[in-house]
Amino acid sequence: MLPTQLVARNFRGYGHEQALDLRPLTLLFGRNNAGKSALLRAIPLLAASARSGGSQALDLACPASGRATFDELRWRFPGEDLPREMSLGLRWPDARGLDLAFAWHERKWIHVAGIRAGGAEAPWHEVLPPRGLEPSRILTFRRRGAPQAESFRVRFEGLRPVELEGPIPPDFEALGARLIAYGSAVQWLGASRRPSDRFASYDELLGKSRLDHDGANVIPWLVEHPEALRSISGWYERNISARLEIEERPPVGYEAAFAHVGRPELRVNLLDTGEGNIQVLPVLAAVTAAQEGFGPRIVALEEPESHLHPRLQMALAERIREAIEGDSDVRIVLETHSEHLLLAVQKLVLTGFPREQLRLYWVEQLADGRTVATAVEVQADGSLDHHWPPGVFDDTLTLAAELIELQRQGGSS
Repeated sequence: MLPTQLVARNFRGYGHEQALDLRPLTLLFGRNNAGKSALLRAIPLLAASARSGGSQALDLACPASGRATFDELRWRFPGEDLPREMSLGLRWPDARGLDLAFAWHERKWIHVAGIRAGGAEAPWHEVLPPRGLEPSRILTFRRRGAPQAESFRVRFEGLRPVELEGPIPPDFEALGARLIAYGSAVQWLGASRRPSDRFASYDELLGKSRLDHDGANVIPWLVEHPEALRSISGWYERNISARLEIEERPPVGYEAAFAHVGRPELRVNLLDTGEGNIQVLPVLAAVTAAQEGFGPRIVALEEPESHLHPRLQMALAERIREAIEGDSDVRIVLETHSEHLLLAVQKLVLTGFPREQLRLYWVEQLADGRTVATAVEVQADGSLDHHWPPGVFDDTLTLAAELIELQRQGGSS
């Protein structure tokens, strides 16, 4: 069961509780430095922490953390009505949820400081003060205001609750298992993506189901997933008239190259082609793996349209639509500045894509520095409701009008 919502509080610029719907297609729009990537990266950060087995509850070695410290991840200016703890949580289709608050003990050890199991109406259970400075995997919790006798203990491996003792909250054991499953369900790709080299060596064949966040392992991944290669090559053939081929080059390893559809003898190494072709390859691989079921079903993408011509951006949107319509369990979450992707989404609605499977957010920074992601409805006629700010993509029209005026002035002189 995939979660339907991620909830963040005191995370980065999100001082108040912020919910992010995980629909089959979720898009984050906003100006630079608004907080789109920060919210999107909470998805892989929580997943990496749920996979980790270390002493830290948050895996800040995960690239999604951006090498930030705990204090840099936490909203640093809480008001009187805001608790200091940073928390992340998930909601599932059956309305149950799990929230986990975090603290940085003596600026040395990140641990779970609070648990809320069952959803927004459930009570918080707070951790009893840890003893000493050394990390402990076993923590004691009790409900706020409850007597000491009602406390329970949890042994964590990273963020994984692996052993419970005492009167645990209802649903906590089952929700902890869901959290662990979520750790394997997420694929994240950052904004900068490309293979690590012109050839993939044999020792890079590691049987990974997940792509690296920068797509560095995309060639060995394709070697091990030939079914994905066929689908991805078909997209390139339709849109740039070239087949993507992977060929073995002993003793080096494997080469990814494009062969012209009309003249297959014209082969070019992947890294010698257009940057857009390179950047979009891991995106196509992640989407295909999610659709076909041999990769994570939640795909979080930063700027998937990077370096793509507008026509190819529209083609990518159609590819995402195919993946979603082929399997309702796929979740694609992307942050973008692309006007063409927005137009493609509006077109999807006008051509029958169910609006309940779509969520669009406008992300902005408020005057007090906090960030808010506001849901925007795409209406039946493809238009956006009043939550979409006016004039967002007017620059192109303004520039065109200025150009026409300059041409008119030049012509009249």
